[in-house]
Amino acid sequence: IQLEQGVVLSGGKLTVPNSTLVIGNQFNKSGGSANLAGASLQLYSDLSLTSDTLLSVQSLDLNQQKLTLSDGGSDLEIQNLLEIDHANEGLITGDADLKLKQGISISAGEVISTAGTVAIKGASSLSSGTLSVSSGTLALGGSFEKNGGTLSFSDSSFSLLDNLNWTSDSLLEIKTLELDNFSLTLGSASSDMKIIDPLTLDHEDEKLISGEADLEFTGLVNMSLGELFSSNGKIQLEQGIVLSGGKLTVPNSTLVIGNQFNKTGGSINLAGTNLQLYSDLSLTSDTLLSIQSLDLNQQKLTLSDAGSDLEVQNLLEIDHANEGLTTGNADLELKQGISISAGEVTSYGGTVAINGTSSLNSGTLSVSSGTLALGGSFEKNGGT
Repeated sequence: IQLEQGVVLSGGKLTVPNSTLVIGNQFNKSGGSANLAGASLQLYSDLSLTSDTLLSVQSLDLNQQKLTLSDGGSDLEIQNLLEIDHANEGLITGDADLKLKQGISISAGEVISTAGTVAIKGASSLSSGTLSVSSGTLALGGSFEKNGGTLSFSDSSFSLLDNLNWTSDSLLEIKTLELDNFSLTLGSASSDMKIIDPLTLDHEDEKLISGEADLEFTGLVNMSLGELFSSNGKIQLEQGIVLSGGKLTVPNSTLVIGNQFNKTGGSINLAGTNLQLYSDLSLTSDTLLSIQSLDLNQQKLTLSDAGSDLEVQNLLEIDHANEGLTTGNADLELKQGISISAGEVTSYGGTVAINGTSSLNSGTLSVSSGTLALGGSFEKNGGT
């Protein structure tokens, strides 16, 4: 059926199952019923679609035209893969919801959403053109590969419909991430991600696997179940992490952390990891933490209680007046020594155990009670 100037449906039945519907100008449904099951929808010209019910079609062929969903109720569902491959093609969803059951392939043209939900399952790709969700929600499951084009999620939330493998040639910055009991895997070293709002992992199937990619959190991460995993990448926790359960696994990686590290449960693996401070950090842990190296980065690290023991494999260098390591009643073990040329290390109840080659040129090393245990060599030619 070809409707060059469109259709206005206020009643009656439009029944075109397993058929081809070619339409231009307008589709305006305010009543009646529309059965498009198995139908191929093709655009004859630019089309404004208004509907009081969800429209579900088998496939959509934009045919070098633009389709606009005119209001929040004009939701559209497409069963097959949607291909947008010409600069003139566009799908403007506005406040309406768009469901793509078998994914999307964008090699030209654009998909623009301003407030609704764009839900995409299956294997999707963006090689050129634009995918923009300026507010509302982008919900993904399956796989998504970006190797070109423009991807914009300025004020939207990002949620999972299923386990998702995300691969990108550029940083993805999103406001809110909702794992919804699924796992998100960053598929390459360039698939960096930044999440603005706080993140909660509270289901055993919720996992964020960053691999070699960089993963940055502006807000606090709270974990009671699930897993946060990096291998040879970087995880940055600007407001820190509260770990009451689940797994924090970041071997041979860089962990940048500020504000608080509070572990009361779960498991942690920092073997081979470089710990860097983003800001002054209070560290609380119910188990010994062992890291490869520590970079105070002109900040102060405080071990908050007697159980918050810390072990550092490499030489610890403290070389700025703002840098400080206050161990309190906790134990500190430095496997390859310490070099202090500014700043301070202060203990008042635990054991400070230092092996290797150490030196104090300026700054302060204070063990006011407890034990100082030394091996190797220690040279003091300044400081306190």
